[in-house]
Amino acid sequence: MKNFLRIMRFGRPYARFAVLNGVFNLLATVFHLASMLLFIPFLRLLLGQTQAVHEQPELTWTKASLEQGFNWSLTRLIELNGQVGALGIICVTVVALFLLKNLFRYLAVRAICTFRNRIIRDVRSRIYDKMLELPLRYHNDERKGNLLSLITNDMQVLEYSVMYSIEMVVREPIAVLLFLGTMVTLSPELTLWSLLLLPISGLLIGRISKSLKRRSTRVQEKSADLLARVEETLTGMRVVKAFNGEAAMKRRF
Repeated sequence: MKNFLRIMRFGRPYARFAVLNGVFNLLATVFHLASMLLFIPFLRLLLGQTQAVHEQPELTWTKASLEQGFNWSLTRLIELNGQVGALGIICVTVVALFLLKNLFRYLAVRAICTFRNRIIRDVRSRIYDKMLELPLRYHNDERKGNLLSLITNDMQVLEYSVMYSIEMVVREPIAVLLFLGTMVTLSPELTLWSLLLLPISGLLIGRISKSLKRRSTRVQEKSADLLARVEETLTGMRVVKAFNGEAAMKRRF
């Protein structure tokens, strides 16, 4: 968490893109929920699984009243346009909602990519400036492959980490809150059972994440060593050729 906050300091000048990402994700989630909440009750009403409401009910802010009002609107739609016509209107509406959801999802990804790329650009620039400021003694002692790995492989890992972390911080809470509110409204009992299973899932995911993190660290170390060996080989290629050291270098690689 401490390292994440340090990286996020580079994102302060570009906070507007993170805000846009949150707004677009909110709209995408709303349209996604709207498409599901519109189509399923309509099919139930069309197939006779829900009783039609022919008289306009008095609207109050209760679950039963809202359901009655929604069913009355769907019943009126069927009465005015017929079953086939109403089905066509609902299908077009659902398709439009899905298109809007995908549009806002695209805009959210575009905003977060801009936010991520500008952070990575600034971090790379800071690393490069630091490399130029370090004394010559440091560069003589440090393997060049490690420095190359730092500014390439490690930055790539950081790039994906920033993307994933921002998605988790901005997008997921919005989606979870909206879906959780919808689930509680539709079925509090099933929602309670789902929440009881969350701690078990969290423990499993936490253990898997720790294992993957350890493996990722080893992979980064191996990548740095690989780049160091390649750099040493290219730098000393004349020496390798002069002493016929190709076989030894291959075994070492």
